[in-house]
Amino acid sequence: MSANIPLQLQTVFKYVDSHKTAYIETLKEAVAFQSVSIDPNKREECIKIMRWTEKCFRKVGAETELCDIGKEEIPGGKTIKRLPVLIALFGKKSGNKKTVCIYGHMDVVSAKKEDGWITDPFILTEKDGKLFGRGASDNKGPILCWLHAIEAFQANKIELPVNVKFIVECMEEVGSVGLENFMLSKKKTFFNDVDYLCISDSSWLYPKKPSISYGTRGIVYFSVEVEGPKRDLHSGTYGGLVQEPMSDLIFLLNSLQDHNGKIQVPGLHDFVVSVTPEEERLYEDIALDIEELRNHCGVYRLAHKEDKVRLLMHNWRFPSLSYHGIEGAYSGSGGKTVIPAKVSGKVSLRLVQHQTPERITEKVQEYLQQVFKLRKSSNVLRVQLLASSKTWSENPLTPHYQVFGGTPGKSFRYTGVNLPRPPQALRAAIPQLLGTDLRRRRSSLAGLGFQAAMRAVKYVYKAEPDLTREGRSIPVCNMLKDVTDGKSLLLLPICKTDDCQHTSNEKIDLKSYIDGIKVMAGYIYEVSLL
Repeated sequence: MSANIPLQLQTVFKYVDSHKTAYIETLKEAVAFQSVSIDPNKREECIKIMRWTEKCFRKVGAETELCDIGKEEIPGGKTIKRLPVLIALFGKKSGNKKTVCIYGHMDVVSAKKEDGWITDPFILTEKDGKLFGRGASDNKGPILCWLHAIEAFQANKIELPVNVKFIVECMEEVGSVGLENFMLSKKKTFFNDVDYLCISDSSWLYPKKPSISYGTRGIVYFSVEVEGPKRDLHSGTYGGLVQEPMSDLIFLLNSLQDHNGKIQVPGLHDFVVSVTPEEERLYEDIALDIEELRNHCGVYRLAHKEDKVRLLMHNWRFPSLSYHGIEGAYSGSGGKTVIPAKVSGKVSLRLVQHQTPERITEKVQEYLQQVFKLRKSSNVLRVQLLASSKTWSENPLTPHYQVFGGTPGKSFRYTGVNLPRPPQALRAAIPQLLGTDLRRRRSSLAGLGFQAAMRAVKYVYKAEPDLTREGRSIPVCNMLKDVTDGKSLLLLPICKTDDCQHTSNEKIDLKSYIDGIKVMAGYIYEVSLL
């Protein structure tokens, strides 16, 4: 083992390597719970896995509480309790020991063998060095990695160098209903002494190179509904006599983009920060295999002429628009000559810095109403916001993320901390990446901790990870920032982009699972040194 790895971590890593079978068995137990939070028939499974998870935490010595977070009304008018949230603590606040808070979830999206799975989705199956099963990578596997890392310290009689808090829910896949209010109620107690925040619920950008994420896009999700006749009509009898809701809807949805996919809503791009040459150069060093990405997506050609820099920018720092489906229209097999009386299109926009959900919602609704007015239809249009989430970003120059191999004596000083000098391209690009002036980020810089993640990854993979952004939205990022008054947060993924999260044949590579435990142990160790 490398002499550059601290002695304590060498001991921990050796222990991890010798316990692979036990770790697989624990993940197998977790995957067996069909904790599909969107399915009312799987509610008892969700409750069972939360109790099982609490038991796992207690077994490793955590103080735990399975918390009631209120009630909600489900379709049919019935009121039920929301699924509980687990909070846990390893260690106690004393002296100079720092406290890290980890977020995760134990619920999953639905999965059926007939959907194209090569294995039973709820029986963890090892095949060719891969562990197949729903939740293996999203997010049961990563949560167990944290537990295994902590247990590895304990088993070797190494005192946990930091306090570790966990907040684990079972409603992430249905929008984390009730979580924000619960977290706010714990702001002055559970969250009051947190120093650093970490989430392992994402994936590497490129399957062959690790990465750490410092930002996500936001989202606004709309229902665009057009209602016309009082009932469905026969197209042979009434076709040509009425203005059809489906025609209106298709016209409206098509008006949102041009033939190149550019969003046509006036004023939407006014909030997007311009790209500078410094920022553009930053993307050139990010590892991304175009052919692998094309094959993974299953398309003949990617957008933007398959230019890597343009692809990354349009996934991270530019807004995008996606269509998700049409409700109310016939979608069965064969033909049905019906004119739907009411149809509803589902569409979302991913937002970037300075594009707040409130601003963009107003502009989208105003634009669609204007387009519909020009059509002079007798039908009724309703544009409803179904869900939204703000963007999140951190400054990747903070020690919580970053260690650069700079020249001795050439360092920069910020908020009292000396660090190796980062590359000029990154320093110059930061204002554009974050959509703000670096000098206004002093509070986040004071968080101190990004170097822990990069060192931890380097211990395991012998290479520095790419610093990336996420094209998706993770609402809990902003929730955690709010309840900790802006403490430094990072996304520390251990899974790969080809792990098929949310689709058939979800998996985690066995190597990723074991290495993930080591990365988390390394992170815990490194945070204690900041």
